[in-house]
Amino acid sequence: PQLVDGFTALGKDPITGCDMQERASQVPKNMLAAMYAAGAGWTIVMGTPESTGRSHADWARTIHHEHFHQYQNNFDRYFERQNALGLAGDDTSGMWMLEYPFPYRSQAFNKAFKRSRLALQRALTSSGRAVRKDVANYLSARAELEASVPAKDWRYLELELWYEGVARWTDLVMAERSSSPP
Repeated sequence: PQLVDGFTALGKDPITGCDMQERASQVPKNMLAAMYAAGAGWTIVMGTPESTGRSHADWARTIHHEHFHQYQNNFDRYFERQNALGLAGDDTSGMWMLEYPFPYRSQAFNKAFKRSRLALQRALTSSGRAVRKDVANYLSARAELEASVPAKDWRYLELELWYEGVARWTDLVMAERSSSPP
């Protein structure tokens, strides 16, 4: 609720009731991100639906996705824990998360990922006596997935599955429940 230096108060958003502030744009108008910005802590920086080329429904889901990242970024000792993974190298900007050279095209990784994904789906949808066996199969497939990449890449994958995977899952559930799914 405090006015950030260089910003002008716009009053309350009529839908959310949140205080709004603005300043002359210092980022691309098609930006879609949650970042530590403007001395205001974790901030959503987004263009309009028109400047980002998104429908209003997709744009609204993206705001929720970025709000989920705000939530994650405010976890206790988030940066300390992230830095402990040893993935950033010399990058202090945070761009390493977007530019990390993960071996997405590796045949071994993709085969293991598919097996793990299918095993997890089966474990989550099984019932009765099959649950124990299906969970064991998933844990085996997950171990194979971990073995398909170097330890550093596995740490990155675990971070991304938590950070982007959970936010993306939220997007998909919102889209399924929306009256205008993409």
